[in-house]
Amino acid sequence: MANPKHLIIIVNNEFWKDPRVNRTARALANIFEQITLLCSVTQPITQKQEQFNNLLIYRHRLFKPTYGQSRLTKWATALATKSGSADVSAPKKETGGWQNGVRAILFLGWFVYVLFLNLMIVVRYRHVKGDLYYANDLDTLLAGYLLSKWHHAKLIYDAHELYPDLFETGPKLYRALLNKLEGYLARQAELVITVNESIAEILQQRHHLKQKPMVLLNCPAFEAVPVRGQPSRRPYKLLYHGVYLPGRNLEGLVLSMQYVTNATLYLRGYGISEELLRQLVTQTNLQDKVIFLEPVPMGDLVSSATEFDIGIVPYPGNANNLNSYYCTPNKIFEYMMSGLALVVSDLPELRQIVTQYQVGVTFNPDTPQGLGEVLRNLTDESLAQMQHHALTVAQTTFNFERESQHLLDKIKEIW
Repeated sequence: MANPKHLIIIVNNEFWKDPRVNRTARALANIFEQITLLCSVTQPITQKQEQFNNLLIYRHRLFKPTYGQSRLTKWATALATKSGSADVSAPKKETGGWQNGVRAILFLGWFVYVLFLNLMIVVRYRHVKGDLYYANDLDTLLAGYLLSKWHHAKLIYDAHELYPDLFETGPKLYRALLNKLEGYLARQAELVITVNESIAEILQQRHHLKQKPMVLLNCPAFEAVPVRGQPSRRPYKLLYHGVYLPGRNLEGLVLSMQYVTNATLYLRGYGISEELLRQLVTQTNLQDKVIFLEPVPMGDLVSSATEFDIGIVPYPGNANNLNSYYCTPNKIFEYMMSGLALVVSDLPELRQIVTQYQVGVTFNPDTPQGLGEVLRNLTDESLAQMQHHALTVAQTTFNFERESQHLLDKIKEIW
């Protein structure tokens, strides 16, 4: 085969809500005659098929628990995460023998569910023949592998995270099953891609890959954002934008605002932890210091963030949860493209970015007082300097136009 003509991208998400997949598809549209996206969505489908130039989108409905609509799902989530609430940021509770048995059944059920979703994708789209299959995350990798084998095509695996490590509280057997599955399938791929150097090294060592995975950073497309002057307002406007999910220490972030005297926190997003966060704000009387904002479309994340001063990432992390410990989420690069200074958890990859490029500061997310101490040490001059550095490095280095060229070159290379 001289040149691949048809690329099939598989993702268990809505295409328009997944920044990484969206950017990747648009970049690869430059070298493929046709790109077909197979998207699993949880919302009612109003349009099963859409065509944009050479991008064709197929959508299929899947059932995914929301964890917050019923007492049963809340109870199951709390039991699975060993917490007293649906947020794994909450203190863990010891579980007894019968509870451990129920937890094992819950995780086994989820494993079977993921396998079922993959087989459903294969059955539904077996007639869609591609030259190259691009599976996003482990929850689509089996489908990508089977379809690529069926059509004698090549496979790319894009690991957005250390997927098995998402289930830190799950039984060891469950994580072992996920690791075995990921290892075998990743070794069948022509190319493995991931989000940063640390995770690339872990994947290579963990799964005995012949080549180190290619790193494709989660950078947004270049946007021309005006250079701001020195901050003249107090309190500083602190922004968290993204999905409200368990395990992101958002509960701890809210509690930390009790010790912050020079900033107001703005939460812009949606997700299953929203109800818990709103209740916590009310219980702690922080309504004046924690403001909830409506989410904005994915394409407006950068431009809408320019009205703030600081972007925050409060994720927890320790060596027992490598996925969180080595995170580099989309929002880090979106904040910088908006010209925001960064205040981030003191985690290896985040620390390297803020120190190497002088774009922000780190704090200890394990203590509520840590954020307040760091913010009190900021001055208008230091904040303005970090904002200037952030905008400069985003526009010159951390943008998808630059990152995508590595991907285009690599795909041309494997053909």
